[in-house]
Amino acid sequence: MVGGALGNPFGAARGAWTRAVLAVLLLLPLGAALAHPGHADPVTISRNTAGDIKQIVPLYLQVQEALAAERFDAAAAAAAERLQHVAGEANGKEKDPSGQRMYRVVGATAGRIAQSPNIDTARRHFSDLSDALLPFLDSWPSHREAHGSVIYVCKTSEQWWMQKQGAAIIPYAGGMAACGELAHTKQGKE
Repeated sequence: MVGGALGNPFGAARGAWTRAVLAVLLLLPLGAALAHPGHADPVTISRNTAGDIKQIVPLYLQVQEALAAERFDAAAAAAAERLQHVAGEANGKEKDPSGQRMYRVVGATAGRIAQSPNIDTARRHFSDLSDALLPFLDSWPSHREAHGSVIYVCKTSEQWWMQKQGAAIIPYAGGMAACGELAHTKQGKE
């Protein structure tokens, strides 16, 4: 007797389970939408490392400004080295796996920037640094706004960077080099 007076004791549970699985599958793409295009995971950090971000942002900006001004000098290398150190300390304190991953990659790429033999190599590593750090700063704007910074994305090359507010100065090409279509991140502001 299928579906008779007693019914299927697992029918309601199976239906609820199926609905839950479908809801999760439908919401998975939403997580990817929260990150920068090309970056599938939004990044979160523990409260105990929020102070480290306050140190990381100005160091990142020092490197960005040097590369945008067509120079990779001892001061830029020292800022990258300090950034490596701060990210390493933060990684040791971080509890969130996505935050640990971010700090680990930020530290490693900052170290490669500090050891770069020339500006072109430093720029390649700076792109990796931006890819590691900016998904977090794009999702948590208060951390960049505290430093008067904005994130730009060059839509043609899909490179992005953070800089102090003002005219966009691309660190990957120096000076005011054009990149085709340029936009601010977050809500597609142009």
